[in-house]
Amino acid sequence: MTVKIHVFRIEEGSDLLKSIEKYVTEKGIKCGWVAVIGALEKARVGTWVEGKYEIHEIKGPLEIAPCIGIISQAEGKVHLHLHANLADKEGKSYGGHVFEGCIVKPTAEVVIFEFLEMKLERKYDEVRKFMFLNVEVVKV
Repeated sequence: MTVKIHVFRIEEGSDLLKSIEKYVTEKGIKCGWVAVIGALEKARVGTWVEGKYEIHEIKGPLEIAPCIGIISQAEGKVHLHLHANLADKEGKSYGGHVFEGCIVKPTAEVVIFEFLEMKLERKYDEVRKFMFLNVEVVKV
């Protein structure tokens, strides 16, 4: 499998999810794997409960320890599915699905492994009420 590696930094005050989505869109990345370390001043993470996310807002400072996820496509658009483990100054850990509203402070460092010979697409399952991942290996 051919992989292209991207490394970049997100500036203080930026939204973590929006910043990664912007980078992925600008670079034309269709599928891959994401890893992030850094810190946040606040976070919004959720837990999947009975067909919907329950979102939790957490005040920082918080260390990203770490955040990982998958880049795929859904209905022709970039779809990021990220989960983060976050630690506060007492070492208490929080985690879940990453939502907009995770604000970087002072920085976040991102590594993306872009998969060039694979197609990852999410399709909504009406019965289970979830966007499931479909994997296809393609010739480049």
